[in-house]
Amino acid sequence: MMNTRYFLCVALVIMLTGISSNVLGEELVEKMEIKRVTKEGGAATVETQVDIRTSKVVMKQIPLGHAMVLAFPLPFSHASVANPAVADSLILSSTQLYLSGKEIGYTTLTLWDKEKKLSAVLELVVHLPIEAFRHNLSTLFPEEKNIVITTAHEHLVLTGQVLNAEIKSKVGQVAGAYAPLKVLNFLKFIHE
Repeated sequence: MMNTRYFLCVALVIMLTGISSNVLGEELVEKMEIKRVTKEGGAATVETQVDIRTSKVVMKQIPLGHAMVLAFPLPFSHASVANPAVADSLILSSTQLYLSGKEIGYTTLTLWDKEKKLSAVLELVVHLPIEAFRHNLSTLFPEEKNIVITTAHEHLVLTGQVLNAEIKSKVGQVAGAYAPLKVLNFLKFIHE
């Protein structure tokens, strides 16, 4: 009974997250390649533990405060996030994992199969939701085409040109919704 409620809550979060993700044209479920190392042993091929030094580590970016479901081609039984303060994971099925970005930073997600062999390593990067910010700015200020948005760790950095001081201030206020107290507003006026 408890597992059913938990699953329904997670499904609701996924659906709600999917609505906001679809607005931005992002895919909620992604297929990621998992590299496995195989070794020839006689007539049969035997799967062995992945060698992290020679395997490609996949990088996955997650906007802060957003979540996504990753679908893997091979089943896994255990997942671990190195720094749970940065990202959180929840196994939904043997091939699906729910990830959420909790704090700006970097961490590693490791997956193991049923035999407790390492099956995949993903580098997770939680960043400010810069694409959502760009989308909102283009909607709110369609005439402002010269605003450049970048990040510097936890800060949103605004450069480029705007028409006047009022627009500079308003753009800074919108940026503050995405990075409270962490906006570096270097916008200039077109006629400066």
